[in-house]
Amino acid sequence: MALYRITVITATGRLSFPGLFATSCEAVEQTMADWPEAKSIKAKLIKKASQ
Repeated sequence: MALYRITVITATGRLSFPGLFATSCEAVEQTMADWPEAKSIKAKLIKKASQ
């Protein structure tokens, strides 16, 4: 798991929050499911999990 900064842009504004995901693809797909009205979604890696 890794910590990502998720940024969602909708018609009414912008929202940014952290989340734990396995990959950036998973982060974007999950955010798309949660925010279907989003115009743009970005996932930026903050910290990779140490093994």
